[in-house]
Amino acid sequence: MRNLKYFMGQGGRGLAANGLMSIASISIVAASIAIFGIFILLGINMNYISEQVEYQVEIFVEVERYADVYTVQNIGAQIEQIEGVRAVVPLSAQAQLEQALIDNADDPRIVGRLERSNPFLEAFQVFLNDPIYAADVERQISEIYRVYEIDNDPGFVQWIMDFARTLRTASVWIIIILALVAIFIISNTIKLGMFARRREINIMKYVGATNWFIRWPFVFEGMFVGLIGGVISAGIMLWGYNAMIPGFNDWIGGIVDMASIADVWQTVLFAHLLLGGGIGIVGSALSIRKYLFV
Repeated sequence: MRNLKYFMGQGGRGLAANGLMSIASISIVAASIAIFGIFILLGINMNYISEQVEYQVEIFVEVERYADVYTVQNIGAQIEQIEGVRAVVPLSAQAQLEQALIDNADDPRIVGRLERSNPFLEAFQVFLNDPIYAADVERQISEIYRVYEIDNDPGFVQWIMDFARTLRTASVWIIIILALVAIFIISNTIKLGMFARRREINIMKYVGATNWFIRWPFVFEGMFVGLIGGVISAGIMLWGYNAMIPGFNDWIGGIVDMASIADVWQTVLFAHLLLGGGIGIVGSALSIRKYLFV
């Protein structure tokens, strides 16, 4: 425990003593992790948006004309019992007519025809837990007595499933590639710091310090650099992200929403600290090896 406190203290003093180099290292680490952070947020939102798109898949079910209230209610109850059905929303013929009158208020010919005769049937909007259930749910609904018509586009459902799968796959690969780039940049930054302090390392070696006694303060110093850079980067990322959410949601028109700051801040902060601290430790430990043999 005493050695641990000593090594951490030496790491902190080394960070303070090399002020300009430490600031430069922290700045580069923060900038490098920020690149990674952007794609962490992109990956989170790709997954979040794909879930929303899948969540919007629905099947429109119409009941035969002149079916009584009990029959309509019974059909709705049977649909609710089908596996994969998340929600069943009844749409009365009258409610559909009123909405159509509003939507076509500027066309008197359509309004006149609608007022003379209501063309709509009692219906249900059926929302699914997952698009994969669409075909089986549709088949089971078609077997229910007095169901008139089912409106569902299998091609559209398949497109949504493929789109969601592509988004998730792309986000994973983007994050992996950017993580490798960030690791490369941060590791080289730490190597520059080690090179600038090679004389200090050689002196400690000449006076009899063991390799690990020399290495540990630099490891902690690298960890501190990484953690500080990670915190700065995460703070900037989250501040910028929170500022852009309202504008994006307004621009997209409510079709989908970005993940809220409450949904992402823990993941973003943890990823930045893990990457910053981890790369700082590994980079320092590896970079100092060549200077331990004099």
